[in-house]
Amino acid sequence: MLDRPPPQGDGACGGWDSSSVDNGSDGNPFIEQLAEGGYINPVPGDPIGGTTCEGPQYWYYRYGAGSNCDASRGAFYVLGVRDMETSPRPHPASPGWQCGTRNWSNEFDWVVGRYER
Repeated sequence: MLDRPPPQGDGACGGWDSSSVDNGSDGNPFIEQLAEGGYINPVPGDPIGGTTCEGPQYWYYRYGAGSNCDASRGAFYVLGVRDMETSPRPHPASPGWQCGTRNWSNEFDWVVGRYER
């Protein structure tokens, strides 16, 4: 297992990696790196209907230390699902993620985040 999540890729979707875009041009979107690193198991199926940077899909972003959050805790990542087929926002089982004044639970149906330290 990796010590930390894979770094942010090319971020073709406003800086975010999305599960429908192969930023590394290796034939696999970022979700495969998370599975190989042991962060998710099993690999979830992509939400239905996502294309390029629109609609239902998984989203991942790695923020540097600070970024409106406690800089002493280091960099952090946010992994979310937008527009789940049968879910209100946020999904009742979503762990949620918030730091500083930003609450990603208001932006995703399901979201989780974690500091690297």
